[in-house]
Amino acid sequence: MSLNYSAMLDHDEADLVVAGPGAINGISKCFRDTEGRGRSAETVIRWVYERQNLEFAQRGLDFPGLFGRPLQPVDCQNLFCEISKYARTAHPDISGISGRTRIKQSYEATNRPLASPHFLPRWRLNSPHDMIGQATDQALLL
Repeated sequence: MSLNYSAMLDHDEADLVVAGPGAINGISKCFRDTEGRGRSAETVIRWVYERQNLEFAQRGLDFPGLFGRPLQPVDCQNLFCEISKYARTAHPDISGISGRTRIKQSYEATNRPLASPHFLPRWRLNSPHDMIGQATDQALLL
């Protein structure tokens, strides 16, 4: 968990990213020998973050982000971690650098409704939840 998610700190999200073991493993499944070429996992994450608009455009992908918020370095770090987990199941023959083969938890479907997502106010997102609240507030003023 990032302390920057709290109200105590107010640093730019893009200032710092630290690759966890899952992200390092995911990067190793996507790119060959990054460390041997002098590219740390954090360098790869920052490269993906900085090139996202170019890469989406070159592939004809319309990625609006999270209600207008583009991917941040921490999001890219999480993407590589998820790639590591997905690849362990879908491509067990492709080993990463961690040597992990087991998934800690399995998905189990449930009929329970999903909780409303919570987004940090500092992100200033235009989420549907926020827009519903604004519409309700405006209706109360009329």
